[in-house]
Amino acid sequence: WWAAAAGRYDRGAEPQVGAVMVFAGSRKMPMGHVAVVADIVSERTIRIDHANWKRNQISLGMTVHDVSEKGDWSAVRVEGDPGVLGRVYPIAGFIYPDVEEPEVIRVAARIPNSDR
Repeated sequence: WWAAAAGRYDRGAEPQVGAVMVFAGSRKMPMGHVAVVADIVSERTIRIDHANWKRNQISLGMTVHDVSEKGDWSAVRVEGDPGVLGRVYPIAGFIYPDVEEPEVIRVAARIPNSDR
């Protein structure tokens, strides 16, 4: 996703609601992973919606903490169960929705908030 977005979508290191957070490939996740930023909680905490973090499940409102030394969202921990932070995962960055085609934001807005 990260490489495919180059030159097609704006990319960066700051989370924004509706942006796609791209987990970089790692030993644990060789192909990486993607999630949609659902909410900004604080400067170093967001909530994401994604699928298959837990096999064959959709996870809504999962908390993610920036644990990078520079506060640049290059490394995060995902809270799988309330109060339980997982291992550190590298982040390539965020792919921002096309402002001329805001369908991504409209779809994300229709996801129920009951699990957050």
